[in-house]
Amino acid sequence: MQTVIQIAKTLGLEIIAEGVEKPSQCLVFKQHGCHHFQGYLFGKPVPADIFESALRDSVSAATEPQPETLS
Repeated sequence: MQTVIQIAKTLGLEIIAEGVEKPSQCLVFKQHGCHHFQGYLFGKPVPADIFESALRDSVSAATEPQPETLS
C-alpha cells in the first residue's frame, strides 16, 4: 500500500482506496497520504439512476440559497 501511494505521489497522481469498510481502514489510508475512498463505509452500491438522482438532489441542495440566521 505505501509503495503504491508513494509512486502515485511521485507521478503527481491521486489514489482512490477501494473497498473501505471500516473507519480504521480509512484512518490508515489517511495516515499514508491517501485521501479519497470508496466502499461500504460510505454507502452501499446502488443502480446508476438512483445514484444520479441522489447526486442531482445533493447538488441542488448545496446550491440553493440558505436562509439567513437572525442575530
